[in-house]
Amino acid sequence: MTFNEFKQLADNPPRKDEPSVFKVAVYGIDTIEMDQESENGDIESPRHREYYPEFPLYCYHEVLSATLHDAEAMMMRLFRDVPNAYCAVITELPFGDDIRSDYVSVRVYDNNGSLIDTSKCSSFITEERDDYRHFRGREPEEIRFEEGDIVEVFGGGCVSLAVVVGLPPSVECCFGIATRMCGSNKRNREMTQQQWEDCCFNRGYLVDFTDDCYTVVDGPGYIHHEHIPSWCVFKPHFPIPKHIEEKLHHDYQATIEENGPTSEPS
Repeated sequence: MTFNEFKQLADNPPRKDEPSVFKVAVYGIDTIEMDQESENGDIESPRHREYYPEFPLYCYHEVLSATLHDAEAMMMRLFRDVPNAYCAVITELPFGDDIRSDYVSVRVYDNNGSLIDTSKCSSFITEERDDYRHFRGREPEEIRFEEGDIVEVFGGGCVSLAVVVGLPPSVECCFGIATRMCGSNKRNREMTQQQWEDCCFNRGYLVDFTDDCYTVVDGPGYIHHEHIPSWCVFKPHFPIPKHIEEKLHHDYQATIEENGPTSEPS
């Protein structure tokens, strides 16, 4: 397989040929939980809310639509009813598969309904050899952050701050992984060269949806790391207090000195 052929698959991921439905989930900042009484019994003013290092979210709506077009139209209507809207997630779910773990695609939108990011392959955990669950990398313009950036991590029920120490792999990186496998000594002697290359780039290609992620830390050292799906990482919505910003920059330096950059899948 040439790089251009591989890139074409990365930019236009294959899809499983089966019906699907779209789930719309709309999230808002849970200011009721945030506005707790202070020691003197006063309710906190919105101006004095402390959003970081973490703030709660509430899923105000969760509905199904038959098409992506209908789902996006429904999302815009639902946003009007959500106070302090944060984001919306449209998940394309397959019929006949386990929707607790399997999805066809995921799209994340900001609180104005603009698309922020989308998945680059399907999950289908039980079907690990099929090409529609292969992650073949992101183009440079699809990697929205750099190492050292302070970001919000969207976790469904809350949002927390972290700092990026590793990026999603690029198309070039993923192509290199498959190419190196082709040049390894693991080839079955009964395979022709063409069969071996097909294995390296297709049936035997092991990079999947779990690798489409940012590696982040919220403490000093790699022991504090998490792998966050690319579409669950946001720019900070609010000013970051100086002491938190300084702490996260220190966490980044400590992690890089200990472990180095962590962008390539293992």
